[in-house]
Amino acid sequence: GPTGKSCVPGEPGELQLAGPALTPGYLDEPGLSANAFVERGGARYYRTGDRVVLRPDAKLEFLGRIDRQVKIRGHRVEPGEIEVVLGGHPSVERVTVVAAPVDAPHGRRLIAYVQPRQSVRPGESLGVIEDLRAYLASRLPDCMIPAQLRLIDELPLTPAGKPDTAHLPVVAPKDYSTSTGRVGTPAATETEKLLAAVWSGLLGIDPVFREDDFFALGGDSIAVLEVFSRLEAQVPALPAPTAMYRHRTLSALAEDIDVSRSLAPACISQPADVVGPFALTPAQRGFLLAEALSPGARSSWLACFRLAGPLDTGLFQQAIDLLVDRHLMLRVVIAADQRPPTQQEIPTPAKLPVYCEVIEPAELHQRIAEEREHRFDCSSWPLIRLQLLRLAPEEYAFVAHAHHLIGDGYSVVLLGQDLMALYDGLASGKPAALPRLRSTFRDYAQLVLEDSAGSDTSPGGWAASDREPCPAPHIRRRDTAAVMSGGAPPKASFTVDRGITSALRRVAASEGTTPYAPLLTAYYRALTRLTGQHDLLLGVAITGRDYSLPDISRMVGPLATVLPVRVREAGPTFRAQLRHITHAVTAARASGATMQQLVSRSLTSMPGPPSFGAQFLFSFLDFDSLGPIAGETMSLTWDEVGTDLEPPPIGTDLLITVRPVDGGLRVTLRASAAVMKPVELRDFADELRRELAQIAGSSPLEPSITTARSEVLDAALIGYLPAPRDLAPLAGIPASDGLREVIRAGLFPDRRARLLEELSTPLGRSGFVCLPTFADELSARSGDALARDAAQAVEFATSLGAGCVSLAGMIPAHTAYGFDVVRALGSTAARVTTGHAATAASVVKTTMAAMAQTRRDISERTVALVGLGSIGRSSLELLLALEVGSPKRLVLCDVASRSRHLAEFATELSAHGYAGEIAICGSDPSLPAQAYEADLIIAANSADRPILDIDRLRPGTIVVDDSFPHCFDAGAAIRRMERQGDVLVVGGGLLRCGPSEQKLADDLVMPAGAKHWLSLRLRDTIASCQLESLLQADRPDLPVVHGLVDVPLALAHWEALAVAGVEAAPLHLLQHVVTPESLRNFSHF
Repeated sequence: GPTGKSCVPGEPGELQLAGPALTPGYLDEPGLSANAFVERGGARYYRTGDRVVLRPDAKLEFLGRIDRQVKIRGHRVEPGEIEVVLGGHPSVERVTVVAAPVDAPHGRRLIAYVQPRQSVRPGESLGVIEDLRAYLASRLPDCMIPAQLRLIDELPLTPAGKPDTAHLPVVAPKDYSTSTGRVGTPAATETEKLLAAVWSGLLGIDPVFREDDFFALGGDSIAVLEVFSRLEAQVPALPAPTAMYRHRTLSALAEDIDVSRSLAPACISQPADVVGPFALTPAQRGFLLAEALSPGARSSWLACFRLAGPLDTGLFQQAIDLLVDRHLMLRVVIAADQRPPTQQEIPTPAKLPVYCEVIEPAELHQRIAEEREHRFDCSSWPLIRLQLLRLAPEEYAFVAHAHHLIGDGYSVVLLGQDLMALYDGLASGKPAALPRLRSTFRDYAQLVLEDSAGSDTSPGGWAASDREPCPAPHIRRRDTAAVMSGGAPPKASFTVDRGITSALRRVAASEGTTPYAPLLTAYYRALTRLTGQHDLLLGVAITGRDYSLPDISRMVGPLATVLPVRVREAGPTFRAQLRHITHAVTAARASGATMQQLVSRSLTSMPGPPSFGAQFLFSFLDFDSLGPIAGETMSLTWDEVGTDLEPPPIGTDLLITVRPVDGGLRVTLRASAAVMKPVELRDFADELRRELAQIAGSSPLEPSITTARSEVLDAALIGYLPAPRDLAPLAGIPASDGLREVIRAGLFPDRRARLLEELSTPLGRSGFVCLPTFADELSARSGDALARDAAQAVEFATSLGAGCVSLAGMIPAHTAYGFDVVRALGSTAARVTTGHAATAASVVKTTMAAMAQTRRDISERTVALVGLGSIGRSSLELLLALEVGSPKRLVLCDVASRSRHLAEFATELSAHGYAGEIAICGSDPSLPAQAYEADLIIAANSADRPILDIDRLRPGTIVVDDSFPHCFDAGAAIRRMERQGDVLVVGGGLLRCGPSEQKLADDLVMPAGAKHWLSLRLRDTIASCQLESLLQADRPDLPVVHGLVDVPLALAHWEALAVAGVEAAPLHLLQHVVTPESLRNFSHF
C-alpha cells in the first residue's frame, strides 16, 4: 500500500517480489536500482509497478500500472480503462492510450493509438474515427474520451509483446485536437481570447468556445484560483475569484472582467517592511475559542511526506530557512492574553530547526502518534515542528506538525512545493527561483476585517426561503458537558477502491461537476436517515482564497473557511439530490456567505457548544490542481496514514474528510462523543460505504427521508421502442425471435414505463419516458389500454417535475390525438401536448433549409405529400401560409381508404387560395409514378413498411421524411447520396435549440448495440415533438395541442420557436450529416 504496509485482502496495492533468486540490482545502474528496489521489514523487494488486489479466492487480479493514472481536466483517469473499452470494439485489433503533454504546466491530454483489424482505405479514416468516438461516448464520461484518435497500421510492440510507447508517432505539445466533436462560437473579444488561452492552457483542451462552462470542462475550485493567478499579470483590475461561480461560461466571465476594468482594483497597498502586531481573522479567533472550550483537544494538523532520493541535511535546513523567510505565518506568535488578541511577527532572522534522526521503518507510525500528543502554546514560537526521519538509504519521512492558527490543508501543499523548489535551487548551486510574494497574510487579515466591518452578515445570494432559520437536529446526548471534557472523539475510516472511485467520477462528470458532489450527496442522504429530517445546513470546507489579492493562491495561512449549504426540497432520487446539492454549493459560493455570518444571525439553533464551523462538516481535500509536490532532486509523496489535516472538533457533531489515495479515496469520519459511540460511528461509516458502492453500481439506492417533489425534469416525452426488426439494424445487432423479450426484460423488469434518457438544453431539461411497448405493438393496444399506459407514464413524468409532456410518434393517432390520454389523467398531472405543431414546424424548417442550401425555389416546383395525417396535412398548410413560394403542382398521396378525405382537403386548399394543380393518388402498396415525378417529396407516413423506392427517384429530387421508421430503405438512400450524389434525402423531425447534453439512465440492461442505439443523437439536436413540451413548459401562454393542428396553432408555435432561437437541425439522415461538398455536388442536378 501507499504507506509501505502490506495490503489486506480486497485492498489494492503494488505487487512487490522478494526471495532468494532476487537480483542484486541493475548492472552499473545505481539510480535504476534505487528506484526499482525497496527494503521493508529487513527484506529486499522488487517493485513491479503493477497494481493488483488479492481476491477472496487467493488469486491476484491485475488492475493496471501504478504509474499510468493521470489527471485530465480535473478528473483522475486510468488509461487502461479506456484501452479495455476501446479494445472491445469489433474493428479494433490493438490499442494503447497515452497521456501526452500539452503546452501548459502539468497539462495532459489523452491520445489513443488504434490498430484496426482490417486496413482502412484512403478517405475512410474520418468515418472510422468518428465511429470509435461515438462508441466511447456511449460508454465513458467526456473526461475519458481521448482528445485524439490516431489510426496506425501496426502498433509498435516491445520484445515482451507490450505496446512500445517510445516508438509511437509524436504529437507536438501545441497540436491540440479539434476532432473531439465539440462545436461552439469562437472567442471574439480580446478578453475572451485571453481567457480562452488561460483555460486552454490550464485544462489542456482546445479550442475553448464562448459557451463553454469552466466546471463542465473539468475545472474545480482550486483551478479557479489558478485562472485568476494567471490573469493578474495581464489584467490590472480583476473581480474576486467568486465571480467564476456566478459567470461560469467564457463569455459571461469575460464580460464581468471587462466591467471590473473600469473599477479601482481591490487590493491593499502596504510597505514591504510593515511590522508590529496585527489583528486575528475570524477563523483564527474561532481556533482560540475552540482551545478555550476544550483545553485538552488537539488544535493542530500533522502532515507526513515520504522523500526519496539523495538528501543533504545541511541544504535541507537552508531550504527551510528560506521557506520561513518567504511565508510570514511561519514567523508569528499569538498574544492570546491581549484584548483583543493579536498576532506578532518575531524578529528576523528566524531559525526553525529541523530535527533529524535515523529510525527503523517500523517505528515511524509510533513516532507520528507521539508527535500528535504534543500541544502548542500559541504564545511561544515556533507554532510548527519539523522532523526529518531517515528510514533507509535515500528514503525519508518528513513530518510537519503545526497549529491551525498558522496554516490550513492547502498551505501544506504550498509548503511542500516551495520546499522542493528551494532545495532544488540550493542543490544545483543556483539562486532559488521563487519570486517574492506580493501579498502577505497581514494584507489578507486586513482585507477580511474590512470586509466584515462593511458587511451586514446577510447571505444575500440566498433565496428568501433559505434565509429563514434552519432547524438543527437535536442528536446530542444529555451528558454533553461531561463528554466535552473527556478524551478524543471517536473516528472511523475506510478506503473506496479504484473501481468505485472511477465510477463516482463518471457520475460526477455526467452531471458536469467534480467528484466532491456525489460524495457530499451520499453524506447528505446518510444524514437524513440519521436525523430524521431533510432540511439540513451542511458546512462545506473551501480554500477561502477568493479575494482579489495578488498571489493569494500561493499564500500560506489559515484562509480555509466553511461554506454554508442549505439543502431542502432536494427530491426523492439520488440524481435529483445530486443536482440540487451541486446547485446549492455553487449558489453559496457565488453569494459569498460564510458559516460565521449565519451563526451571528442565529440562522441555526445548534445544541451544545457554539459551532464556528458547522454541525455537519464536509471536506474534500483534493489539491491535484495545484500540481505535483515534487522536485528534480527528490520525489515526494503523501503518507496517507500519517497525515491528519482535520479541523478542531469543537462544535461539530459529525465530520467527513475525503482524500484521493492511489486511485481510490480515503474517507475518514469523526463524531462528537456526545453524538455517537465508536461502534455507532463504525455502523454509520459502513452505511456510507454501502451507499457509495450503490451509487457507483446498479444496485437500487435506499430512499432518503426526502419526499418533496423532485425537480429532475422540466418536460418529458412519452414514447416507445422501434420494432425489433427495425431496432436490430440500427443498433448493429442480429435480429432474433427472442430479441423483443430480452430487451423488454432488461429495460422494464416491472413492466412499467421508465425514464431512459435525460436531455439538458437551454430551454430546460427534458426526459424520455419509455413505455414497455414496441412500435409494432401499438395497434393491438390502440384506444383505452394505450391511453391508460400513456397516462400512467405522464403521472410518472409529473412526479419527476415535468410541467408539460409530449406524446411521441403514433401515440396521438391511437389515442384520439391525445384526448383519450387527457381524459385518463388526474387533475394534478402535467399538461399534455401531442407534439404535432412543433413537428410540422420542424418539417417546414427542414424543407426550407434543404431548398435554400441547394439554391432551389419552391415556386414552379411539383411537391408530393406522402401521408396526409395530422403532421403531413399541417406541414403543407403551414408551408403555404408562410408564403415562401407557391408550388406549381401538388400530389397528395395516402392510403386508398382516405381518398375522400384527400378530395375534401384539396377543395379546402383551393378555397384558401392555392391556385396550382392538385393530383390525388393512393399509396397502396407503394407510391405511384406521379409521386416520383415530384421535385420535392415531403413524407409523414405511418405505414410499418417501406413504400418509397430510393432507386426510382429522379436525379435532382429532394425528400424530407418525418416517418418513424423512415418510409424507405435508409441505407440505400445514404449509399445513393454518397456514390451518385444526385438525390437529397433527409429526416425532418429534428430541431436545434443550442448546446444540449444527453444522459442515459445508469442501470440500462440490454444488448450493447441496443444501448448504443439509444445514445445515437446528432449533437445539440432534439426531437421536435420533445421540444414542443419544453416550449410549453417555458411558455405557459402557448396553447397545448390536442386534435388536429390548424394554421393559427401552427403559426403560433412557429413564432414561439423563432423567439426561442430554434433552428432546423443540420441536414441529415439517421447519423449521416450531409456535407457542404455533397450539397454543392447535388446543386448541379
